[in-house]
Amino acid sequence: VEVLLASTWNQDLARRQGQLIGEDSLFTLVSGWYAPACNIHRTAFSGRNFEYYSEDTGLSGKLALNVINGASTKGVYCDLKHFAVNDQETNRQGLATYLTEQAMREIYLKPFEIAVKGKDVVSASAKEDGLTEYIGTRGVMSSFNRIGTRWTGGDYRLMTEILRGEWGFEGLVISDYKTQNFMDARQMLY
Repeated sequence: VEVLLASTWNQDLARRQGQLIGEDSLFTLVSGWYAPACNIHRTAFSGRNFEYYSEDTGLSGKLALNVINGASTKGVYCDLKHFAVNDQETNRQGLATYLTEQAMREIYLKPFEIAVKGKDVVSASAKEDGLTEYIGTRGVMSSFNRIGTRWTGGDYRLMTEILRGEWGFEGLVISDYKTQNFMDARQMLY
């Protein structure tokens, strides 16, 4: 689980984990992976902590980036999830999360930004393989929750202005399944 990997602080191990996921994917003819997940541990009691690295933004982003790039060496397309501010399992569908823009940018979006941009985070083993720069993730999965009153998958500011405009993301954005009425698929097209 990601929290165990985070306790090692080992970016080389994260990259190796991604490579092993990639090798498994070659044998099972799977080209996409709904992972890794890099939300922040907001509380020790979150039902999703097993799936997220830690409460540290830099560590979470760097490990996610190394896992993604390890998997991509085997041709696996990763969908970084759950974008964004998703930390609750019970009643998570439609949960409204309120926070300041500063907290959102400095804490909860930072691991995603690192994994999307992929700059200046190259593990020692990657350097030995001749890799000098990571490209970052090519896929993102939105979350079930709302930030304020807006569903994340349909939030133009989050998906277009920040993810694509500010961070330069050019990949695929998918929803974490459309299961509720508040998830308007038309919003995702804007």
